[in-house]
Formats: sequence, C-alpha cells, structure tokens
Amino acid sequence: MKPNWDYKENLSLKPCECREECGNYILSVKGEMAHVKDAPEGEQINLVTLSVCDLYDLFFNVDEVLEIESARDDLINQFNKKNK
Repeated sequence: MKPNWDYKENLSLKPCECREECGNYILSVKGEMAHVKDAPEGEQINLVTLSVCDLYDLFFNVDEVLEIESARDDLINQFNKKNK
C-alpha cells in the first residue's frame, strides 16, 4: 500500500547508473534536508550509495524508529484520554 502523497519529493531511492555491475542504489534527498554546506535548495542531491544489504539495514532501522514513534503516539493518546 502506497501513501496518497508524493513520497519521493523529499527522498528518493533509484538504481545506480551502473547497477548491473555494482548492484547499488542511490539515496537522494532535497538539498535543504542534507547536512551538507551549500547544498542546493529544492533540488535532490545524491547522498549515499547503498547495496541491497545496506537497504535491508536501512529498512530495519526505519522500522525500529517507526515502531517507537507509533508506541509514543499511542501512549500520548492514552494519557490524553485519561486526563479528559
């Protein structure tokens, strides 16, 4: 299931130009989101090259953070319901 917003506007993940040889993907972000001096605003810049193994690591890292954020939201909602 995909979201109903442009989820590739700020971040994108595309196969490397030489993917057949290297097997990698390029993670790009909008310049203003990168911790890089003089990065162009409104334009995506290539931030990192990732192998498929790296993509799995990234997936599990993101999943872990989203689980924590979801649990935090649930706790806040429960707390707010009890205090009404």
